This record gives sequence, C-alpha cells and structure tokens, in this order.
Amino acid sequence: MTVTLRLVLDQLIDVVDPDAAEAAREIAAALVRTAPRGCAVGAIVPAGAENAAAEIAGLADVWRAPLARPALAASWQLGIAPGIGGGLIHAPGPLAPLVRHDRVNDNDQTVVTLWELCAWEIPGDLPRGAVAAQRALMRRTEKFADAVVVPTHALAAKLGEVAPRLAGRVRVIPGAAPQGFTVPSDAVGRRRELGVAEDVIVVAGSRCDDAAFAAAFSAIGSRGCDRGVVVMDAAAEEKGRVRDLASAAGLAPERVSVHAHLSAGGPGVRAGYGERTRLPVRAQRIPVAGRRGAGPGRAHRGDGVGGPRRGAPRRRAHRPRRVAFGCPRAGPRLRGEPEAVRGPRR
Repeated sequence: MTVTLRLVLDQLIDVVDPDAAEAAREIAAALVRTAPRGCAVGAIVPAGAENAAAEIAGLADVWRAPLARPALAASWQLGIAPGIGGGLIHAPGPLAPLVRHDRVNDNDQTVVTLWELCAWEIPGDLPRGAVAAQRALMRRTEKFADAVVVPTHALAAKLGEVAPRLAGRVRVIPGAAPQGFTVPSDAVGRRRELGVAEDVIVVAGSRCDDAAFAAAFSAIGSRGCDRGVVVMDAAAEEKGRVRDLASAAGLAPERVSVHAHLSAGGPGVRAGYGERTRLPVRAQRIPVAGRRGAGPGRAHRGDGVGGPRRGAPRRRAHRPRRVAFGCPRAGPRLRGEPEAVRGPRR
C-alpha cells in the first residue's frame, strides 16, 4: 500500500509571493527525492495550474481544486474545501484546506507552515483585506491544523501569544539555502561585474518603506564605518529614492549601491548559483530593513557562504529542511517523537 503526502502548491501560476512560491517548489522536489519506500508525493493545485504542476518531476498525482487561486483562497478562509478530500496534507504556507477531519481513525492530517505574523505585528502596513484574510486563516489553523511549522523560536513565541490554542502543535524547523547555493570559484569577477567591493554591508530591503530604509541607513552611519553599502531586492523604480534616503542619513553616494531582485541562476551561471551569492560572500553584516523581518530569499541567503550575517527573526528567513512525511506513523512524529523523515540539508 502506498501512502501519499499531498503538498499544497497554490502559487504555481498565480504568484503572490515569489520567494514563498520558490520555496514551495523546492520543498516539493526535496520531498520527492527523499520519499521513503511505500510513500509518494502528490500536489493539490488551483484550477488551471495542472500543467505547471506537471513540470515538477516525480509527483505521483495532481489533485485539481475546482477554483482558481483567488477564489480558492476565499473559499478556504471560510472552511469550504469541496473536492479536496482527506489524507495527509502539507501546506508550505498558511493557505490550506483546514476543515474538520479525523486524524485518529482516518489518518487524516493537515500541516500548515507560517512564515510571518504581519497581520498582528504590523497590521497598519497591510491592506485591510489582507489582514482579514490572514486572521481568518489563523482561526481555522488554530481549530483544525494537526501541526504548524515555523522557522524560528522567536516566531513560535509570538505565535503562542496570537494563537494560544496551538500550544503543543507548533514545530520549529529551520531552513536551508536553495539547491546548489554555494560559494562560487569566481566571486571576485562576479563582484566586479556588479560593482561591489570586497568588504560591504548588505541591506536586504525587499518590501521596505522609507522609514525602514532610513532606520537601516542611520544605524549604519552611526557606527562610523567606511565600508560600502549594498541594498538588494529593492524595487527597480525605488532605486533613486533609496539613494536619497541613504544620502539623508549621511552615507556618501559613492558608498551606496542599489540592486533590484538578483537571480538565483541564469545564463552562464554555474548550476544552482546566481547573483545572490555574489553579495553575501564577503559581507560583514546583512541587516534587514523594516519590521517585516526576513524570509525565504532574504537574510538566509547568506547562510552557508562563510560570512557572518544578521537578520530579523521571522518569516522568509527560513525554508523547511525537514517535513514529517505522510505515512501511518506521522501522527506521533508530529507530536514531537523522533524518526521524522528528513529532507536534504541543502
């Protein structure tokens, strides 16, 4: 008998968060590679995403939801999940078909991953609808999730305040860098292409407002160091404004280099390695500007490249390296007992 773990892949075509979408794909690939004998990995996808799911090698089957992602998200927030069924379900994000199920008798289990708690920490920075959606999903998570995966103990502590009924079901599982994310052999040449000095301070600035950038630049300026400052993941249209904020904080314009999203790979780049490792490879610090913290694709990108780094203790900073694989004994494993199936330490 084959036991199938179904992974919720809701952002295959309708991408809301590029880093979370990339993380979900890598989790799927890692689970396929490490599935124990007698276990398989499938996917639950929104309507219209079947062809995109077929591109992920090794998936045993694909379950198509009857709705496209926007409608599916609204439906699942209300606890309406037609056509999904039970079994073992792992969501690499907060969106999951959280409905009443019987884990003891039917072996139905649903695991959710939470990367951030912005709806509680910075609700004023989010659209009102986004706050309502996150809180609706949290209510269902608190009622029906068998386990909740978070990347850090700091987030676990905050989650305990937000959803105290989840006590005993929270699992802290740190993440890992993307597949093939290593120190390049030609780092000097690649830094030269980007115009980056050998010793720099890297600011991870994805989705940051003016106040967040100003705080980061002021902190750098107050230390009196003369190293260059590299801002990565800034929106392309915000480069000029970011430089102005750096100048207002007392940083000389020639010290500041602003870059938009840097690819994880591309033409002429060694397998699995891209521009993102060019910057952190010799960075002295990687502060994260803003209150939103860090998550998959931000501060953690410095992991494994040999340089000290600093990041905020939240969301995208981590990508699950271990997932309790769906098999008949997964219930005890989710309660904290040993023998959880581990993905590769990528």
